Amino acid sequence: MRSIGIALGLLFGLVACASDVREEDVPVVVPPAPGPGIVLPPDPPRLRTTSLIVRNEYEDLTIRGIFLSPSDTDKWGPNQLSAPLLPGQRLTLEQIPCDDSYDLKIVESPSADIVVVNSLFLSCGFEKIVTLGL
Repeated sequence: MRSIGIALGLLFGLVACASDVREEDVPVVVPPAPGPGIVLPPDPPRLRTTSLIVRNEYEDLTIRGIFLSPSDTDKWGPNQLSAPLLPGQRLTLEQIPCDDSYDLKIVESPSADIVVVNSLFLSCGFEKIVTLGL
C-alpha cells in the first residue's frame, strides 16, 4: 500500500524536490578515555540506538505528520508528532535501533505527502539530521 501512495504523490507532484531535503550524519561526541592508571567500571549493556532529527526550515509550511518505519515493512508507523511542527522548529526521535534502513514520510495535511525518503540508513554513533525546505 505504501508504494501506491508514493506513486500517487509523485504523479500529482506532492513529494518535495530533492533540493528541498538535505540529510546529514553528525557524529555523536564520545568523552575522551581516562588517563593512565585510572580504571573505570565497565559500561552497562546498551541497546544499539540512534537519533533522527527532522528540521522544518520551510518559511510558510506547517508539518502535521512525521511517520517512520523500517524499510522492509509495508505499513507506516504512528505519527510521531503530538502537535504540528511549525517553521523553524525541529523534532528529535530517539532510541531508534541503528545500523538499519528506514522510510520517512513527512505530511503537510492528511491528503498531501510533501516528502517521502526511502531507505534512510541510520548508523550507530551518528545522529541523522533531515532538513526540509533549504
